[in-house]
Order: sequence, then C-alpha cells, then structure tokens
Amino acid sequence: GEATAVQLSESEKRVLSGLGYVGGAANSKLPPGTETTLVDVKDMLPFNEATQTAIGLMEQRRLPEAEVVLKKIVAESPPEHVSSRLYLGTVLEQQGRLKEAEVIYKAVLQQRPDDTNALFHLGGLYAEQGRLAEAIKIFEHSIVVEPEAAQPHFNLGLARARLGDPESAQRELEDALLLDPLFPGVRSALGNVLSRQGRVDEAIAAYEDELKVNPHSVEAHANLATQLGGQQRLAEARPHFAEAVRLAPKS
Repeated sequence: GEATAVQLSESEKRVLSGLGYVGGAANSKLPPGTETTLVDVKDMLPFNEATQTAIGLMEQRRLPEAEVVLKKIVAESPPEHVSSRLYLGTVLEQQGRLKEAEVIYKAVLQQRPDDTNALFHLGGLYAEQGRLAEAIKIFEHSIVVEPEAAQPHFNLGLARARLGDPESAQRELEDALLLDPLFPGVRSALGNVLSRQGRVDEAIAAYEDELKVNPHSVEAHANLATQLGGQQRLAEARPHFAEAVRLAPKS
C-alpha cells in the first residue's frame, strides 16, 4: 500500500545507529534478487518496543528522531501495523508538514475506511487548516462508525460553530454531553456558542458547569471572567481571571 513506500536517507540511518538500532530497514530497499541474508534480522527491535521508543522521543519533543524511528517501523512492518503509521503522521503534523501527514492518514483510511483513529487525525488536520467542509464530512462519518462516542459529536460541534451554524453546533455538543457527561471542554464550547448568540446567562452557566467537572480549564475561567466582566460583575470576574493567568501554560 501507499503507506509502506517510506525511504530512509543515509542521514536518517545514522540517526538510527546513534539510537542503538541495527537491522534491515535499508535491506527492504535493495533491488530484487539481491542477497538478503547479510542482515541479521534478530538484531532488529520488535515493532512494539520500537514504537514505545518513538513515543518516548515524541514526549521529549525530539521529533526528527521520532520520525526516523517511525519511518523504520513503517518501512519494515506489514500494512496492518496501523498505529506506527498514525504516529508518523502525528510527528509530521507536529513539525508542520501537514501535507505529508495527510497522505499518511488517507493511506490508512484507504486500507481501513472506518479506522476511528485515522478519522480523528484526518478530521482534526482538516479543521486545523480551516478546511471545515472536509472536516465535517469526516466527523459525520466518524459518528456513523462510532455512534456511542462523544468525541466525534464534539469535533463536529466545533466545526459547525466555526462555520457559523450555532444551532447545529449546539445540538452536536449537547449530544456529546448526553453520551459522556464528563467529557472535558464540551460545556466550555457550548458556552462559546451560546455567548455568540447573545445568550449570556446561559453561557455563564455553561462555563460554571465546565469548571465543576474540569476545574483547571484555562478557557472556562477566562471566558467566564470575560462574560462576568461584561455584566459589570467585576468582583466575581476577578478570581476567574486570576486563575486563568495562574493556570495558563508559561511560554
């Protein structure tokens, strides 16, 4: 399949060597008929162990190294080893190489059209690029594939809100809450939708409800402070503003 056509450059092979890898990644690229017994396959790390190594590199933000490890796994593993391909797409996406990530996600979906993880990643990629109509199609398909999951409804609600369809967005977000009352971020997103419709009291209630289940939400604290401040309820707004500043990631 398309996802298996991964080439490792000489510099990438050196990175692998520096990480302690030996094995046959390059071996699979030799011309047909070439002697293939020169590589000791037993020296290759198992795919799962190698994937864990890549995840560790991703967590350390060592993305180029993680990319090389994942390319090795993809080059050597059968097409059914989908997780390594999705991780590779994620690493590419985190490095801003969105087109390459899109190719990988689409290749997985060509093989497995109902793979929920691939749908999640491709839909999110489209949404990130502002390709909302394409994102919505993906999220709608995700709901068909996984009707009891809250995440696709949440994603669809966010996309519809960005398209300026607050009624549909509200329905999807409320559906997400019905499926998972503790899903983080849904009530905050619902508050945003209500706020844009001028339904300030309902928006405030939604932000307050979000903080009951997700007390460390920077967005909920900040938006609640904004709405309360807009109503001149400054004494109530100040602690939420202060908490948003305290919780906000430091650059």
